[in-house]
Amino acid sequence: MTVLKNRIHVSIALATLLLAGNVMAQSTVPATPFKGAGATSPALFIHTLLARYNREVGVSINYLPVGTFEGINALTTHSVDFAISDLDLADIDISSQTDYVDVPIAVTAIAIVVNLPEVEIVKLTPELVSDIFSGKITSWQDVRIQSVNQRVKLPNRPIQLILRGDQSGTTKTLSRYLRLTNPNFDWGIDRVTHVSGNQAVVSALEKIPGAIGFTEWHYAAQAGISMAALQNRKGRYTTPTLSSVQSALQGATVETIRTIGTQSNDEFAYPIVGFSWLITPKNQERHGSYTRARQLTDFVWWSTHQGQLFADQYGFPPLPEVAMRYATKQLKELQYDDIIIR
Repeated sequence: MTVLKNRIHVSIALATLLLAGNVMAQSTVPATPFKGAGATSPALFIHTLLARYNREVGVSINYLPVGTFEGINALTTHSVDFAISDLDLADIDISSQTDYVDVPIAVTAIAIVVNLPEVEIVKLTPELVSDIFSGKITSWQDVRIQSVNQRVKLPNRPIQLILRGDQSGTTKTLSRYLRLTNPNFDWGIDRVTHVSGNQAVVSALEKIPGAIGFTEWHYAAQAGISMAALQNRKGRYTTPTLSSVQSALQGATVETIRTIGTQSNDEFAYPIVGFSWLITPKNQERHGSYTRARQLTDFVWWSTHQGQLFADQYGFPPLPEVAMRYATKQLKELQYDDIIIR
C-alpha cells in the first residue's frame, strides 16, 4: 500500500506541475478550453490524463469532479462538452439516450473502508456487507462477523455508517453489487453520517472509530485507511490492488463489459470493480467547427488508448484490451455534419 500511496502522491504532484508549466504555452492552447464534469471516483486519474495530454498535444481540457449526476445534468444542459460517470448510459435516466455515446475511460474499484484501530484488517462476506449497510448488523462484535474473523479480537464498538448523501454513481454501483446478494437491499437509517463525495467519506471515517463506509480505493490508499478484505465468488478474500482489480476483468467480452467487474469468477478477483464512462453527444456540431470537434474526439481516443499506457505508472490499472476495442467501436459514432470524425 505504501508503494501505491507514493505513486498517487507523485501523480498528483506531476499533474499539478504539468498544468502549471503549460500555462506558458499559450500559443498551442485553444482560446476556450474544453470542459468536462462528473464522477469523483476516477478524478485522480482523469486529472493526470489531462495534464499529460496538455503537455503532449497542447489542448487544454478542464474537469470538475462534481459527481456523476451533476456531470450528466451539466452535459444535457450544454454546460460541458463531456461527462464522466460511474454508470453507463443504460443505467442513467437520461432523455434521448440514443443521442449520446459512452466509452470506458478508467477502471475503478469500490473499497469498503473501516476505522478499527484495534484491528489490522477485517474480512467480510457479501452477506455481511449487505447486512451491515442495511443496518441489520449494528456491532463489530456480532457473532457473524466474528465467525469469519476468528484470529482477530474485534472491539466492542457500535457500527457507524458513513454514507453518501449526494446522488452518487459510486453508491449506485455498490447498491448493484449488494443486490446480487440481497435483491431487497435498502440502506440503513440509524447511526448514519451523510457526506458528499469520495474524499468526504474518507475524512468523516477517520474521525469516527467503529465507522464503516465506501469510497473509490485510491482515496483510501492515499489516506492510508484500512480497507476490508471482501470474499469473492470463489470464496477467496481480497482487497483492492492493481492485481486483484485487473483479475476482476479477466475474460471480459464486449457483451459482458458492463457487468463483468461484479460478476467475475476469477479466484483472485476483487469483487466490486467497474468502469468509469465518458459520455458525449454523438453529434459534435455544438463545437462550431469540424476542427474543434476533431480535437475533442482525438482526446477521447487518446485517453482510452495511448493514455492508458501511463495508468500503472500512477497506480491505476489500465483499461483491458477489450475495453479499448469497445471504445474504438463507440467512437465511430461521433460525427460532425454527418461526417464520421474518426
